[in-house]
Amino acid sequence: MNFIDLYLIITASIGFNIVFVYSSILSPIRDFIESKSEFLGTLTSCPMCFGFWSGLAFGFYFGLNPFLLGFSTSFMSWIASNLVAFLSSGSSLCEQIEYMNAVEKRELFTEGEDYE
Repeated sequence: MNFIDLYLIITASIGFNIVFVYSSILSPIRDFIESKSEFLGTLTSCPMCFGFWSGLAFGFYFGLNPFLLGFSTSFMSWIASNLVAFLSSGSSLCEQIEYMNAVEKRELFTEGEDYE
């Protein structure tokens, strides 16, 4: 197995992890798992935890070192989820700054109220 194959397997595992942990389309499955076991519900809602187990499964399936793939997938999933959270918080900050500027310019008002 060459480097490109390993890269594609790790990327696929991370993609599967992000889709499973964060997507709304798979939330019924996560809710079902959480209803059966609080511990497993915690594991399926944490990108690092689920990343390790999905990497382990991908490692066994593709005949790679499962622990190496599990730890690398867990780490890369953590990086990906933090990057998404960072970009999301930056977007929220921009919206707050835009709102504060509009309030200062008195562009936001309730209909029927006059401002001086």
